[in-house]
Amino acid sequence: MVRAKSLESLILLLGATSACSAPSDHDVAPVGTEEMAVSATAPQPLPRLFDWWRYTEFRDAYCRDGSRTGVAVNAHPGSTKLMIYLEQGGACFNEATCSGNPANVFADLVLLGLFTGAAGVFDRSHLDNPVRDWNFVYVPYCTGDLHLGSKPDGVVPNVGPQRFVGFDNMQLFLPRIAATFPDATEVLLTGASAGGAGSFGLLEAVQGAFSQVRVKMINDAGPIMSSAVFGSCAQQKLREYWGLSETWLKLCGPTCPDQDDFLQDFGVHLGEKFTDRPLGFLVGARDVSLRAYAGMTKNDCTGPLDLFNPGVSGDEFTADLLRFRGKIQRFPNFNTFYGDSDLHTFTAQAGFYTLTTKDGTKLVDWFSALVKGNNPGHAGP
Repeated sequence: MVRAKSLESLILLLGATSACSAPSDHDVAPVGTEEMAVSATAPQPLPRLFDWWRYTEFRDAYCRDGSRTGVAVNAHPGSTKLMIYLEQGGACFNEATCSGNPANVFADLVLLGLFTGAAGVFDRSHLDNPVRDWNFVYVPYCTGDLHLGSKPDGVVPNVGPQRFVGFDNMQLFLPRIAATFPDATEVLLTGASAGGAGSFGLLEAVQGAFSQVRVKMINDAGPIMSSAVFGSCAQQKLREYWGLSETWLKLCGPTCPDQDDFLQDFGVHLGEKFTDRPLGFLVGARDVSLRAYAGMTKNDCTGPLDLFNPGVSGDEFTADLLRFRGKIQRFPNFNTFYGDSDLHTFTAQAGFYTLTTKDGTKLVDWFSALVKGNNPGHAGP
């Protein structure tokens, strides 16, 4: 989660009006935001501050409720290293999931209180943080589509019309992110939960924007589950509602032969395509949030969303993680970390520095090795 240091910085980031209000072409953008003008000229660098967050709203980038969204930049003096972080926040594919998923940036960044401190990889004061002196770009999540949708006229039954354009938004963001950091010598793409899945699906786009470096990728608890636990009925909904046939599945091609069981196969696609840089996937081995989402897909997607009594057991979930590891284990540069925990996401949490596997391997050490360009291998059950 992106954090700022004070209410003053929150005002600087979001300006005098809420981020969910979309100014017209003739309005003056509030302090801390900048509309992206439609222009044939080269992409312009994003406004940035050193060790402080600056949010920029884009004219043609949208949340699922039709309001505008953008990105936040936190630069570090003298650094040529860049971390692009995709935010977490659930998904929107039925009444239960859409009600708990932010529909606009205001709900996402303000009402959820994300600007109250710094934790995990965003804690520049922690000496064990492998990216403490890197530049940060933070992509808020308000599209409900794992950052991977390309369906502006999407509809969710009993919820209504939705703009599922997370993938399309990133095509707008990336040219300006690249223009902001043209001398980047290292780039890490990462994110948590929805942002973790987005890290899988957007690696190729980020690599295209930063052709001068080999972009590394770490997925923190993205829903990379097979239909054995996350039913094919749900994967069909994701594909149809969000337009994944034009993004995730189009990129994956023949490596994703089952259109309703594709989440894990995309990892195989990445393993086949990107053999020249470290790739990583980390998750709690009994992640209760992902187990609850998987439980909804029981009985042809009629199960309840119940965090206290998820419909998939810890053993079933761990077995599915091992199923994924078995698929990508032939790629020596694809690394996995299955922590001894039932919590969900770690990279933007204090647990980033304390989580271990059952045999004592620390997440921060595994993550640091990967960031440095090494392959820490497979840790955990």
